[in-house]
Amino acid sequence: MQGQRWHFTTGLPSSAVAVEKGVSISKTSIEELRNQNSVLVMALDIQALGDTYILKYDGSSAINGSITIAGTTHDLSSIPYPITLVFSVSKSAKDDLDVSGTH
Repeated sequence: MQGQRWHFTTGLPSSAVAVEKGVSISKTSIEELRNQNSVLVMALDIQALGDTYILKYDGSSAINGSITIAGTTHDLSSIPYPITLVFSVSKSAKDDLDVSGTH
């Protein structure tokens, strides 16, 4: 019997942008979501495919509760996979950086 452990990270680069599903990418459609009232929610359908077995994480016991954004609470229970990350669409890691005087 052999087993391996795989480690990985999930995320978006700080230069990533978001638009609503089905909307063409444009400066206007990007700016519509860049506000304090929007976040990106990441949920994962976790599967391991092998030569002998296909394993799928059963997240049915995970309860995606709710999230409050700008005073409004949103129910997340309809998302079928476990939520793993919540990203701001108006801030990113690049906002934390100040490279002035580093060279």
